[in-house]
Amino acid sequence: MRHDFQTQPGFFMMNINKWSILYLGIAMCISEEVLDFFKFIQENPVALYYLSIITVCCAIGQTFIYLMISHFGTLSCTIVTTTRKFFTILGSIIIFRHSMTPLQWVATCLVFLGLLLDTYYSNRECNEKSNRNSTYMHTGLISTL
Repeated sequence: MRHDFQTQPGFFMMNINKWSILYLGIAMCISEEVLDFFKFIQENPVALYYLSIITVCCAIGQTFIYLMISHFGTLSCTIVTTTRKFFTILGSIIIFRHSMTPLQWVATCLVFLGLLLDTYYSNRECNEKSNRNSTYMHTGLISTL
């Protein structure tokens, strides 16, 4: 089916968001939360400005994640998003003077140790495959296969 239709990642993202808006809109109307939202916006109009900024940033971020997965794969996306989270934590500690407990530091270090090991072993497997291919080419085994 995928071969016949050749859909693009942007198409999936658009349709997921479209259906999410529909379902959440219906749920908000049924639960009457939409009335609370409009009341809140009338009392705090600056919230609409901040909500718009967050919405645009989320849309841009979601687009980059979809593009990264479709062009570079899930491992690269995992590395980038985990690294981004680390720098967000580090920025929070430096800029806002937030603190972390020793256990949180240990957990953060374990996450990055796992990430580094995953990257190391993935690169090692790729290098071994390329070395095997070059060995076959140099020994002439490719021509006999």
